[in-house]
Amino acid sequence: MSISVIIPCYRAAATLRRAVDSALTGAPADLEVLLVDDGSPDDTGALCDELAAADPRVRALHRANGGAGAARNTGLDAAHGDWVLFLDADDALLPGLWAALDALTTDADMILFGLTRESSGAVKPTDYLPAGFCPDLQALGSALSPPAV
Repeated sequence: MSISVIIPCYRAAATLRRAVDSALTGAPADLEVLLVDDGSPDDTGALCDELAAADPRVRALHRANGGAGAARNTGLDAAHGDWVLFLDADDALLPGLWAALDALTTDADMILFGLTRESSGAVKPTDYLPAGFCPDLQALGSALSPPAV
């Protein structure tokens, strides 16, 4: 099972290295990290190239600014993995993700992970993105719908 991590990058020079390090730590050798510079006006594009030169699992892609969705689609077009994981340039994957995925056996089309929000040093789990499997789009819609009050 090969995985492509797609990271859209715009004005991300201050946070991108942390995001990439979190994706590479403990990752399988066949992991692919695609950094999609979305026409960023700062040093983000150069940092993408630097990170790609430092690790063969990382590739830098550059495109004219079109927004995060367009950058993700550029990454999808270039991805080679059996699975895709989207990671924002100002986020980080928690330790243990790759070991948990390696132990996972499922025929689901989508896997949702829990989300932890960190602000001002305080870390708290959120309840609006429940962890679990989604065998189809209807199950995904149910998982993301707010509970009836």
